[in-house]
Amino acid sequence: MLGRTTAARKWAILFVLAVLSSASTPARNEKSGAWQQFEYVARNIFVRCTLAGPAGARVEADFIIDTGLNRTTINIPFAQKLGLLGNAKTRAHSPTGTKLEPVMDLPSLRVGNKEKTHLQVAVDDLSRFSAEYRHNVDGFVGTDFLAHLILSLDLQNQLFSLDPNAKLDGAVLLDLNATPFSGLLLVPVTLPNRLTMLVIIDTGADHPTDFMFYDDALSGIKFHGVSVSESGDQTTAPEPVVHGTIESIRLGDVEIPQPSVTRLPTSNENPYGTRYRPGLLTCQFFEHYYAQIDFPLHRLRLNASPAK
Repeated sequence: MLGRTTAARKWAILFVLAVLSSASTPARNEKSGAWQQFEYVARNIFVRCTLAGPAGARVEADFIIDTGLNRTTINIPFAQKLGLLGNAKTRAHSPTGTKLEPVMDLPSLRVGNKEKTHLQVAVDDLSRFSAEYRHNVDGFVGTDFLAHLILSLDLQNQLFSLDPNAKLDGAVLLDLNATPFSGLLLVPVTLPNRLTMLVIIDTGADHPTDFMFYDDALSGIKFHGVSVSESGDQTTAPEPVVHGTIESIRLGDVEIPQPSVTRLPTSNENPYGTRYRPGLLTCQFFEHYYAQIDFPLHRLRLNASPAK
């Protein structure tokens, strides 16, 4: 046990080292593109956005970055606060299917250092997410905003960037071609049963596992169940899902041993036209890597992280 004098000397040394370190090491924002801080709550990437309504007034809001949603969505009360108008409807596409929602013109949305004007956004009741996450949810940033951008993620340090010049730390592990579908990006994985299928890159999937697959795709695979929860959205009744692990999954040239997986009930709906309904690459997956989701070039890049 350290005595009081020794402990004080130790803290003094640590303080000097910290000062020297901060003086010699450039800040992350200076080093590699315009990195921004985000809040990581319940496996969701919360960012502060600035929105402008028809009257021009600018308001800050809490949005979740959701690469599994092809249309930016705003909470009904917040849309009313902004004074958004319109009575058109559109089909918003997400991993759970399609949904007809009211759509309105949003004069301006700024996320980080990027701004888009006159975005056609869906309007929905998002109160259930605020209650579940115990955090204000004013909306979701969808891939209509991200379509021409590169999203870089450093979940360990809770940093994101939309700057094309942002550089990832760590050694390169993967640079994989993705398949675009209705604004979403899907990448191939090979399961232990030798089935190669697609998974949606979905930072809005907040389950406590790295992957989610429908039951039929996991046929013949030994599944080690750990826990059970419910999954559902506003349009579907909650269904029991099982969380567990399976043998190795291969993502491009990267082998992932004993990944955590959520097993979903087999769905009869598959708007993707594939033999098996695509699974999901969840937000938790990105905790293990430095990552870039390149929407213009349809690429997923992963670099080694100290957490892996």
